[in-house]
This record gives sequence, C-alpha cells and structure tokens, in this order.
Amino acid sequence: MDELLRYYEEELGLFGQFAREFRARYPKPASDLHVAGDAWDDPGVARLIQSVALLSARINKRLDDDYPKFTEALLDSLYPHYLRPLPSYSVVQVGYRAPAEVPENPFVLARGT
Repeated sequence: MDELLRYYEEELGLFGQFAREFRARYPKPASDLHVAGDAWDDPGVARLIQSVALLSARINKRLDDDYPKFTEALLDSLYPHYLRPLPSYSVVQVGYRAPAEVPENPFVLARGT
C-alpha cells in the first residue's frame, strides 16, 4: 500500500503542476474551477482530482509491476514470431568445383550433425 501511496502522491503533484500552468495560461477558466495555485478551493473539484489521481496511480503501478506481461502481450500482438522458440541452426554455403579443383581428401560432413 505504501508503494501505491507514492504513486498517488506523484500523480497529485503532477495535477498540481498542471493546475499552476493552467492558471497562468487561462486565469478566467481557472477561477471558474476554483483553482488556487496548485490547490482547489472547491471540495467537489478537489475530490474529483484526487479520485483521478488514485486511478492513474493504480494504472501506473500495475504497468510497472506487470511490465513483462505487458511487453509480452504487446510483442505477441505486434510481432508474434519474436516470442516463439527458434532451434539452433547453421548456414552453409556449398559451391560446385570443377573436377580438377577437387582436393584428394575431401571433408565429409556426417548426416545429422
């Protein structure tokens, strides 16, 4: 729960920062919303902002906690072949030589190796 509180306080801080920027840029609508600095004078608006901050905090925490699940799901939908197992293999280039160029003791690669 302490970790969620940290996310919540971070989200509230971001809302406060956005409120200051909004008040500086648009003073009339900010006064209609009762925005004073980084706080809200109207308890209804304050509760709404706190609720949205809590929801955002929960989403951010889940994304951070389940990051491998999130990336696996994203990769599975975008590039499904990246998550499939791939057997080891080698690439061999075989070329034809004229009979005069063939060595006397050629190297034979056994089948299945």
